Amino acid sequence: MLKNYFVIALRSFRKNKAYSLLNVLGLAIGLACCLFVFTIIRYENSFDNWHTKKDRIYRVVSHYHGDNRIYYSGILPYPTGDAILRDLPDFEKIVQFHGPDDEKISLIDASGNFQVFRQSGILYTDEHFFEVMDFEILKGAPGSALKDPYKVYLTQEMATKYYGDEDPIGKMVKLNNDKDLEVVGIVQTPPKNTNLPFKMIISLPTMRLRMPDAFRDNWGMTWAYSCYALAPENADIPSLESKLDVAMDAYDKDLEDREKSKMKLQPLSEIHNDERYGDGQNYVTPSLMIWAFILLGALILGTACLNFINLSTAQAIRRAKEVGVRKVLGSLKSQLFWQFMIEILVIVLVAMVIALTLGQILISKFNTFLTEIEYDLSYGSDILWFAILLAVIVAFFAGLYPALILSGYKPVDALNHKINIRKGSGNINLRRILVITQFAFTNLMLICTVIIAAQMDFMKSKDLGFNFDRVVTIDFPDGAYLKMDAIAGEYRSKSYVEDVSKSRTTPLSGSNWNNSYFIKGEEYIDGNNANIKHGDKNYLDFYDIELLSGRNIAEQHINDSTYDIIVNEKLLATLGWKTHEEALGQWIDMGYIEGKVIGVMEDYNVRPLQYALKPAIFMYKSDEFNQLAMRLKSEPSPDVVADIEATFRQFYPSDLFEFEVLRDEIQDHYVLENMLHQIIKFVSILSILLGTMGLYGLVSFMTNKNAKDIGVRKVFGASVSSILGIFGREYTKLMLIAFVVAAPLAYWLMGLWMDEFAYRIDISYGYFVIAFGISFVIALGTVGYRSYRAATANPIQSLRYE
Repeated sequence: MLKNYFVIALRSFRKNKAYSLLNVLGLAIGLACCLFVFTIIRYENSFDNWHTKKDRIYRVVSHYHGDNRIYYSGILPYPTGDAILRDLPDFEKIVQFHGPDDEKISLIDASGNFQVFRQSGILYTDEHFFEVMDFEILKGAPGSALKDPYKVYLTQEMATKYYGDEDPIGKMVKLNNDKDLEVVGIVQTPPKNTNLPFKMIISLPTMRLRMPDAFRDNWGMTWAYSCYALAPENADIPSLESKLDVAMDAYDKDLEDREKSKMKLQPLSEIHNDERYGDGQNYVTPSLMIWAFILLGALILGTACLNFINLSTAQAIRRAKEVGVRKVLGSLKSQLFWQFMIEILVIVLVAMVIALTLGQILISKFNTFLTEIEYDLSYGSDILWFAILLAVIVAFFAGLYPALILSGYKPVDALNHKINIRKGSGNINLRRILVITQFAFTNLMLICTVIIAAQMDFMKSKDLGFNFDRVVTIDFPDGAYLKMDAIAGEYRSKSYVEDVSKSRTTPLSGSNWNNSYFIKGEEYIDGNNANIKHGDKNYLDFYDIELLSGRNIAEQHINDSTYDIIVNEKLLATLGWKTHEEALGQWIDMGYIEGKVIGVMEDYNVRPLQYALKPAIFMYKSDEFNQLAMRLKSEPSPDVVADIEATFRQFYPSDLFEFEVLRDEIQDHYVLENMLHQIIKFVSILSILLGTMGLYGLVSFMTNKNAKDIGVRKVFGASVSSILGIFGREYTKLMLIAFVVAAPLAYWLMGLWMDEFAYRIDISYGYFVIAFGISFVIALGTVGYRSYRAATANPIQSLRYE
């Protein structure tokens, strides 16, 4: 019996190739997207879940309550970990980190060649790292070697890349052209699903010896430092958090209102999906985005199933005679039901085979598209089990309704062509609801795509408060400030250079120096944090940052701890100064240094446009200069870049040449938004495709059902255009209803997304008109094609039984 079911199913597919192909393709697209989403969610939820002590590992974080909101930070002052170790024995271990960071590395490789490169994933940590985290040392010294400065572990990937089969242990690598590090061990390359994606591990004392004492011991400054704690078994976490607060009270004496600041323990399992701590060193996938992926996958699969139901029931009228004959010959309703369910299961299985291939292609393309984020997406046994379960569920829910409809036909009606919309083919209103649902989803995705694209264009064109047109930068090694005047003079003489400026960073840079500040001699204001920029006296003019009041800096400072500074208007507002004149001559205490306000500059964006304006302080501190910015007379050509490098080699023959176009560097800040745009655009295309299939199914159903009516109209002289008008008016109403359903939901969703940006476009009606226009034209083409075929068909074919 089962064999007969499959034979009949195959015959049915051959007889109805077009409908079978549409059904298979529609389900394959929906299933592929579902597999793709499942793979992403599985990966995103797997971060650091492979550590044996994962349930007892916590990150120490701070919550500051101020300005009617809570400020969350996973980056802590440098003295935090040592203070916990001294005063809080309740924890089994404390692991301290700096980074992961980018550093300049130079070494002699296995071939004897000198190599210099900028290496990402440099993690500084202490001797407890390997005791708490499950990163395996494959060869070399135990983790206790990290107690000493200038020790480094290479990952297996790095060791193989640069040393091949040669043993690198005992060899020396140079850090930032300055300090020699001894390779003491080889560590297994960490998986990508970790919040500590290191390529090299350097002992934390190395970093501490590099930084000034004032920074290392300063409770008011933060810089890429974080701290993990290993709690005892069955620990009382709220109690430990309270003890942390008490311990911090003894050290952080600048905070006069400690009630506003609380130390918390964040479970390791929550770090990757908790977007509140946006100052971490690795990317974060918000929980909201995970749920959005789940919703998108479910909607696409649901749309594909609705298409299947529409197309299957549209085909039901054509199979009515077959059902009637089988019932006259003795087939039971249950036998027919299972026959149709087997047919549907075969379609779903074929679609799943295609979906597995499509899903792998999607994963491959997604991995290729991503730059800043490195996904490790692949199929595993869990994916195959999920695919089997998904196929069974889809076959049951998508096939149940069509199978019941087909098996429920009465043989008398079926053999006499009396099957109509009210007798076994399902209610036409249900079909209209299905099409409205599908196109509401299509309109929703289109509206979101148009608005996200407009927001991205806005961020690309928004005035940031400084001029970065044709600006390129070159990073120099540590200590370059001693040669910077000569270097700047050499480049200034070039015919293709319009202007130059020496600095530590550009106005908007991923490398930011932030510090607390308050009026000297007055009460400390907790929560005030300014971005510190170091540059020469040409810096403001070079970037077209207007000096509103006072004077420009001189290329000198008062002494090692006292500087002339220029502040922006945002900083004035935080200190209660209402006029520029009130600020000029005032002294600002920044903890490790003091600054005298000699000028006020206009506000400019020191961070990407997701964030609001920030207080900024500009000063001259020449020993921080390791970057030269140049404004070229035209966009950099290959010949110009080659000459820029040749000039660099005059000063640093064997060092790493790091050249950036500032415009490109700024755009790199929006990689996640660009990724979201691409995903939504892709989903929009899929929703249009699936919606078109569903609409085609409904129009086919209606033309099959109304074939007799169309034939009668043609016999009495109806034109093709009048018949097309009947269908056109019907589906125009459905498209309008779908748009009315989608528009408010899209407005709400985009409003939520826009709330993440300090600078945003206004959501105007024009975006909705564009989206509706696209969906309407596509729908009109689909309806027009299928209804034209019906309108031009020979009426004899539909009236011959009358």
